[in-house]
Amino acid sequence: MGFAYKFSNPDGIYFVTSAVVEWVDAFTRSHYCDIVVSSLKHCIEKKGLVLHAWVIMPNHIHLIISRRGEASLCSECVEDQLGTSNERFESPDSNNERHRQMECLRTTFS
Repeated sequence: MGFAYKFSNPDGIYFVTSAVVEWVDAFTRSHYCDIVVSSLKHCIEKKGLVLHAWVIMPNHIHLIISRRGEASLCSECVEDQLGTSNERFESPDSNNERHRQMECLRTTFS
Protein backbone atom coordinates (compact mmCIF):
# COMPACT_ATOMS: atom_id res chain seq x y z
CA MET A 1 0.00 0.00 0.00
CA GLY A 2 1.19 3.49 -0.66
CA PHE A 3 0.65 6.83 0.96
CA ALA A 4 1.45 10.49 0.44
CA TYR A 5 -0.58 12.24 3.08
CA LYS A 6 0.01 15.75 4.37
CA PHE A 7 -1.94 16.69 7.47
CA SER A 8 -1.96 20.48 7.72
CA ASN A 9 -4.03 20.68 10.92
CA PRO A 10 -2.79 18.29 13.63
CA ASP A 11 -6.14 18.57 15.41
CA GLY A 12 -8.22 17.89 12.30
CA ILE A 13 -10.26 14.87 11.35
CA TYR A 14 -9.13 13.26 8.09
CA PHE A 15 -10.50 10.86 5.50
CA VAL A 16 -7.65 8.55 4.42
CA THR A 17 -7.64 5.94 1.67
CA SER A 18 -4.89 3.45 0.99
CA ALA A 19 -4.95 1.05 -1.95
CA VAL A 20 -3.05 -2.16 -2.61
CA VAL A 21 -0.52 -1.83 -5.43
CA GLU A 22 -2.17 -2.47 -8.79
CA TRP A 23 -5.51 -2.87 -6.96
CA VAL A 24 -4.87 -6.56 -6.21
CA ASP A 25 -7.72 -8.04 -4.14
CA ALA A 26 -5.52 -8.81 -1.14
CA PHE A 27 -8.21 -8.22 1.48
CA THR A 28 -10.46 -11.03 0.30
CA ARG A 29 -8.43 -13.22 2.69
CA SER A 30 -9.14 -12.73 6.38
CA HIS A 31 -5.44 -13.15 7.23
CA TYR A 32 -4.56 -9.91 5.44
CA CYS A 33 -7.50 -8.06 7.00
CA ASP A 34 -6.28 -9.25 10.41
CA ILE A 35 -2.88 -7.65 9.73
CA VAL A 36 -4.50 -4.28 9.03
CA VAL A 37 -6.80 -4.54 12.06
CA SER A 38 -3.87 -5.46 14.31
CA SER A 39 -1.86 -2.49 13.04
CA LEU A 40 -4.79 -0.15 13.61
CA LYS A 41 -5.25 -1.46 17.16
CA HIS A 42 -1.57 -0.83 17.82
CA CYS A 43 -1.88 2.77 16.62
CA ILE A 44 -4.99 3.30 18.73
CA GLU A 45 -3.40 1.87 21.89
CA LYS A 46 0.18 3.12 21.51
CA LYS A 47 0.19 6.06 19.08
CA GLY A 48 -2.91 8.06 20.04
CA LEU A 49 -4.86 7.36 16.87
CA VAL A 50 -8.60 7.99 17.06
CA LEU A 51 -10.44 5.87 14.52
CA HIS A 52 -13.88 7.39 13.90
CA ALA A 53 -14.90 5.03 11.09
CA TRP A 54 -13.24 2.53 8.81
CA VAL A 55 -13.91 -0.04 6.13
CA ILE A 56 -11.74 -2.66 4.49
CA MET A 57 -12.64 -3.20 0.84
CA PRO A 58 -11.19 -6.04 -1.30
CA ASN A 59 -8.25 -3.92 -2.51
CA HIS A 60 -8.19 -0.76 -0.41
CA ILE A 61 -9.07 0.69 2.98
CA HIS A 62 -10.85 3.88 4.05
CA LEU A 63 -10.26 5.48 7.44
CA ILE A 64 -11.67 8.55 9.19
CA ILE A 65 -9.04 9.43 11.75
CA SER A 66 -7.75 12.05 14.15
CA ARG A 67 -5.31 12.11 17.04
CA ARG A 68 -5.90 11.93 20.78
CA GLY A 69 -4.54 14.77 22.92
CA GLU A 70 -0.92 15.61 22.18
CA ALA A 71 -0.21 12.36 20.35
CA SER A 72 1.99 12.42 17.26
CA LEU A 73 0.60 13.81 14.05
CA CYS A 74 -1.75 11.60 12.08
CA SER A 75 0.74 11.35 9.21
CA GLU A 76 3.30 9.71 11.48
CA CYS A 77 0.73 7.23 12.74
CA VAL A 78 -0.55 6.46 9.24
CA GLU A 79 3.01 5.95 7.97
CA ASP A 80 3.74 3.72 10.97
CA GLN A 81 0.55 1.71 10.46
CA LEU A 82 1.03 1.24 6.74
CA GLY A 83 4.75 0.53 7.06
CA THR A 84 4.10 -2.10 9.72
CA SER A 85 1.39 -3.69 7.59
CA ASN A 86 3.64 -3.76 4.53
CA GLU A 87 6.41 -5.52 6.46
CA ARG A 88 3.98 -8.10 7.81
CA PHE A 89 2.48 -8.71 4.36
CA GLU A 90 5.96 -9.50 3.10
CA SER A 91 6.79 -12.03 5.85
CA PRO A 92 6.25 -15.47 4.34
CA ASP A 93 4.59 -18.27 6.23
CA SER A 94 6.42 -21.07 4.45
CA ASN A 95 4.28 -23.94 5.66
CA ASN A 96 0.98 -23.12 3.99
CA GLU A 97 -1.02 -21.41 1.28
CA ARG A 98 -0.17 -17.91 2.56
CA HIS A 99 3.41 -18.35 1.44
CA ARG A 100 2.27 -19.23 -2.09
CA GLN A 101 -0.08 -16.25 -2.12
CA MET A 102 2.69 -13.90 -1.03
CA GLU A 103 5.01 -15.25 -3.71
CA CYS A 104 2.30 -14.60 -6.28
CA LEU A 105 1.87 -11.02 -4.99
CA ARG A 106 5.65 -10.47 -5.01
CA THR A 107 5.82 -11.63 -8.62
CA THR A 108 2.96 -9.28 -9.53
CA PHE A 109 4.66 -6.30 -7.85
CA SER A 110 8.19 -7.01 -9.10
